[in-house]
Amino acid sequence: MLSVALKGAEIPQGFLARYQTNFRIVVSDVKSAQLRSDYEPLIQQSLIDVPSWRIGAEPLWLVDDETPGSYESFGRPVFLFQVPPGTAFPKLSGAPPQKTLDLAGNVVDENRPSYELFLGNAIYFFGFGEASAERIYVVAQVD
Repeated sequence: MLSVALKGAEIPQGFLARYQTNFRIVVSDVKSAQLRSDYEPLIQQSLIDVPSWRIGAEPLWLVDDETPGSYESFGRPVFLFQVPPGTAFPKLSGAPPQKTLDLAGNVVDENRPSYELFLGNAIYFFGFGEASAERIYVVAQVD
């Protein structure tokens, strides 16, 4: 995370490429995507409650506004979407456990019936410039 006040923070060059260590953002071209028949699903299919996800709307901050400032030459970010706190993705039978970090920073398996993003916190996704994993900035907030 950045070590400055987050609202309007200027994100240092190369930061987004380095900051995805315990998670990974994958951006793909939907038009060129192909269905894989060799992949066994891990989560149950379910509908997304679009209004609570705040897709294409303004962020509904739990705490303070943490909208970042500019990144490299891309200028101001675009708010992409928000995942509400407590959102869980139910696992299918046989799915591996979710990996988490304990208080000592060790990777441990969590025996839960579902996967959560960022420990169930509210998550805000911002994009800079053209679609690319190195241009997605994630803010997690705890209520």
